[in-house]
Amino acid sequence: MASRYSVRSISMPPRSHPSALTVEESLSKLKALWDSSSTLKGEKVCIGLAGVVELYSSVEDLMHLPITQQTLMDLHECKKWVDDVLEGSVRLLDVCGTTRDILLQMKGHVQDLQSALRRKGGEVAEDMEVDAYICFRKKMKTDLGKCIKELKLMSDSKVTLLPRQSDQHKISRVLKESREITITTLQSLISIMSVPIKAKPSRWLLVSKLMHNRQLTGEREEDLGLACVDNALYTLGKQDEKKNEMENVVKARKGLEALEAAIEGVLVWLDCIFRQLIQNRVALLNIFTQ
Repeated sequence: MASRYSVRSISMPPRSHPSALTVEESLSKLKALWDSSSTLKGEKVCIGLAGVVELYSSVEDLMHLPITQQTLMDLHECKKWVDDVLEGSVRLLDVCGTTRDILLQMKGHVQDLQSALRRKGGEVAEDMEVDAYICFRKKMKTDLGKCIKELKLMSDSKVTLLPRQSDQHKISRVLKESREITITTLQSLISIMSVPIKAKPSRWLLVSKLMHNRQLTGEREEDLGLACVDNALYTLGKQDEKKNEMENVVKARKGLEALEAAIEGVLVWLDCIFRQLIQNRVALLNIFTQ
């Protein structure tokens, strides 16, 4: 899924300015991360989100340099490039905000299930909390599919670059590559959130053979723990597991706690990225409207 980027040396004046060097380092680290085949996708996403936060922090510092602002102000006549940058910024902001909102809703459903388990134990497998969770998961997959489609369109679109011999080209490349690496990171996050779920009313119906094979091979779940929770709740709903009900309830609680913690961790980074994307867009608008 990861795209290969041509991360070039950034020689923003002055060449050794800390902001320019930090941007270059951040882009290089993120490129190496997504090119790596040794890191599991879930780990890549967590590192990638943190890396995007670091990247945009450096980009913001770069945007505040008077020479950068002057260079961008001189681009008023490059209408297509300005339009591409501003349109891309708002589309990326929308996808990031939608993904964050979906995770917040997921967190709410997880907390509802935790409360139901505390109140009713294994009987929650037949309760409306599970039905609501199933319905949400199905809707979530549809909504995330729309986000993936939008990111794919953004990734496929050709972004205008300015003449190579100019400082304007260097700035335009920084903005372009920052957007591309953010798209790749969000695509990977959404892919691990999009675990399919199948269920009958009031009953969990998972692909038992697949789950069994994963357990035998020791394959690590790369889905924030969603499949683990699915399996635990499905077990609670099986009649032949009633004798081990308390043990199964404990497993379900642990799975839900782990899922909630994973969601909270991702939300911290998404909140930071969302705010930074807003600040980046505001900075560009302020420069282009002067």
